[in-house]
Amino acid sequence: MDRISVPELTGTNYFIWSLKMQAALSLKRLDSVTTQMKPEGLSEKDALEWEQKNSDAVAYIKLSLSDEQALQFAAENNAKILWDKIKSTFTGQTEDRKIDAGTELKNLQINSNELANDYIARARGIATKCHSLGLDVSPRELVYYTVRGLKGKFAKVRDILKTQRDKSIDEVLEILREEETSFISPSSTRAEGRSADVFYSRKSKNSGMRLCYVCRRPNHVAKDCFYRNQKERTTTSQMRKVHRYNNSKERNTANPVFTASPNEESLCENIWILDSGASCHMAKDRVWFEKILPERKDIYLAGKDLKIICEGFGTVKAKTVSTKYGNPLNITIENVSYVPQLRCNLLSVICLMDKGYKIKSDNNCVLICDKSNKLVTKAFKNNGRLELYFEPLYNSEGYFSNPSNSNYDIWHSRLCHLNAKYMLKMKDYIDIDDVNDFKLKLVT
Repeated sequence: MDRISVPELTGTNYFIWSLKMQAALSLKRLDSVTTQMKPEGLSEKDALEWEQKNSDAVAYIKLSLSDEQALQFAAENNAKILWDKIKSTFTGQTEDRKIDAGTELKNLQINSNELANDYIARARGIATKCHSLGLDVSPRELVYYTVRGLKGKFAKVRDILKTQRDKSIDEVLEILREEETSFISPSSTRAEGRSADVFYSRKSKNSGMRLCYVCRRPNHVAKDCFYRNQKERTTTSQMRKVHRYNNSKERNTANPVFTASPNEESLCENIWILDSGASCHMAKDRVWFEKILPERKDIYLAGKDLKIICEGFGTVKAKTVSTKYGNPLNITIENVSYVPQLRCNLLSVICLMDKGYKIKSDNNCVLICDKSNKLVTKAFKNNGRLELYFEPLYNSEGYFSNPSNSNYDIWHSRLCHLNAKYMLKMKDYIDIDDVNDFKLKLVT
C-alpha cells in the first residue's frame, strides 16, 4: 500500500484497524467513497473518476482482510456497502464489548517491567476504546483507575496520589516518570534498598556539597552518621536533645527547611503551622468553616501504615492579626480538609505554590506573597515551627473563650462594661452571692 502500513483485520482489533484504514484512505483521497453512495447526475468524467476511487478503496480494504474474511466479502464491489458490512460484522455485539472495555479499565494494573509511558498509553487506549463504544470515561475516572493499578515500585507513589485526586493524567505521568528516573538513574538520590536511613542527601544547590539527611552536615552520608548510630542507644529524652541540636542556628543557616516540632506543648487554637510536607490545607475545628461538604477519605502520614480520616472539606475565611508589620487582612483559604484528629491546623506550602503564592525566607520568619509580590502575611519561627496566627471570621461569636470566675467580671460584662464607679453603686441593687467581691478598679 505504498509504504502505508495497515494491520490485518482480526476478530479483536477492529477499532485499531478501522482507525488506521480511515487514515490510509484519507491520504489517498478515497475516504469519500466509504461514507456516501454514488451521487446521481454526474458527468461522464466525474462518473469515471468516482468509479476509479471506488475500485481503489475496495482493493485497499480487501488487501487488509484475512483469507477467510476476503472470501466472506469477495462479492461486494461497492466501497461504502463493504465498509458498512465489515463494521456491522465486528460491532454487532456492542453492549458486550462495552462491558468488556469497562471491566478492562477497572482491572487495569501496571506490569512488573512496564514503563510509565507504556502504562499511561495503555490506559489512554482503553479509555479511547470505551469512548468509541459509547461508554463515557471522565478524566477523573481515568486518573482513579490508573492510580489504583499502580503497584510494586510505584506503591508509595500510589498512596500519595490517592490523596491528590485533582491531578490530571498528564501530571500523573510526569510524577511516574520522575519516580521511575530515581530508580534507574545512576546519579539517583536513592540508595540500594528501600530504607530511608541509607539514602544520600541531594546535592545542595547553594553549597555545592552533599549533606547528611540526619544532621544536615557535609562529608558523610546518613548511614555513617554519628547521631543516627547514637540514636539507637539513647533514651527518649536523649533523642529529643539530638533533634534540638539538629535544629540549631548553624544547621538552619546552611539549608533551612520547614519542620514540625515533636514537642508535646499545647498549641493555641488560632495558630496555623506552615508545613511543606502537607498535601493539602487541614483544620481540626469546625469553627473555621462556614459550611463543610462531607467527603470521607484517608490522609496518609509519614509513618508506615499510619493514616487519619478526613471528614469533609470547605472554605476557611480568617483574619490576620494586627502587628507592627501591618494592619490585619481578611484572607480566604480554599479546599481546606476537616480533620478532627489533628493536633494543630496546617497550611500547605505545596498548595500555596500551586495557587501562585511565593514563599520567601527572611531572618526568623517566612514571607507569603501573592502573584504581584504583595505581602499577605508572615510565618514566624517559634519552637522549631513556622507559625501563623489567624482569627476565624465564621462563628466568631461562638468561638473559644476563657470563662471568668470573678463575680465582678461577670456582672461587669452583663451590664455592658459600666464605669467602675457606677459598678460600685450597683452592688446595692444586685441580689447575688459574694457581692462584697466588687472592688473599685482605678486606672492610673
